[in-house]
Amino acid sequence: CMSALLSVGVVYSLVDAFLLVAQEIIADLKEMAIFILKSFYRATNAKPGKIIFYRDGVSYGQFEAVLTHELAALQEACSELEVGYEPEITFITVQKRHHTRFFPQNQQEGVGKSGNVPAGTVVDQVVVHPTDHDFYLCSHNGIQGTSRPAHYYVLWDDNAMPQDYLQKLTFHLCHLYARCSRSVSIPAPAYYAHLVAYRAKCHMDGAEKEQPSPAAAGGGGRGRGGGGRGRGRGAGRGRGAAAAATADAAVGGLGAAAGSGSASRLTVTVPDLMSTKMYFV
Repeated sequence: CMSALLSVGVVYSLVDAFLLVAQEIIADLKEMAIFILKSFYRATNAKPGKIIFYRDGVSYGQFEAVLTHELAALQEACSELEVGYEPEITFITVQKRHHTRFFPQNQQEGVGKSGNVPAGTVVDQVVVHPTDHDFYLCSHNGIQGTSRPAHYYVLWDDNAMPQDYLQKLTFHLCHLYARCSRSVSIPAPAYYAHLVAYRAKCHMDGAEKEQPSPAAAGGGGRGRGGGGRGRGRGAGRGRGAAAAATADAAVGGLGAAAGSGSASRLTVTVPDLMSTKMYFV
């Protein structure tokens, strides 16, 4: 999910895509970026001069692979829209899966029953990388339990943003989540991307539940009930038909094809995720 900051507020344009199997790389990022940039141009009649990209769900060991593939995809998307169009890009990863916790030295400065650090606490010394640009930001108030700060790692920065400015920008984006009147733990664009991914997963899970069983789809399989241990009379003559689901967000449908014999098809209509937009002013 990429966000565009406008003078009247914030406009979010949401696009979903699939990750490569066993990898944390967005395979269709170039097409997604082109769609987002066109949406930004239609809304503002201008091209963005600076792009700040918050990327969630990346482990430490995949920084180089993600940066190499996805940064190049963003740059290719910009150059494909217009020759010579090269906006400055800042690429930031957001991590919550770590074991770092912070506590106030003075218990009287703690917030809540657990005495957590107040919202807006930034740690960018001592416990961070000695040479890389990273920082911890606890942007939310811990209501229950110990607050877990988000770890931000700047992988690329064409904008050469001062560290204090980037930290303030990140903290301000944590206040733009429409479902909460307080600041949340990660920037709103990353939070909305989580919601889109969860909704897409629900559509996929629902489509898989409505698919026929391998025995029903292919007619094969040796069964102990009903007709004994003979072969089925369906289109497929194997022991079972392998079902594969593919999704086409542009069409807005999910298709499932079954395998070894004649293919049977099940189409489930879902909302068009590519055209889904959310506007907050």
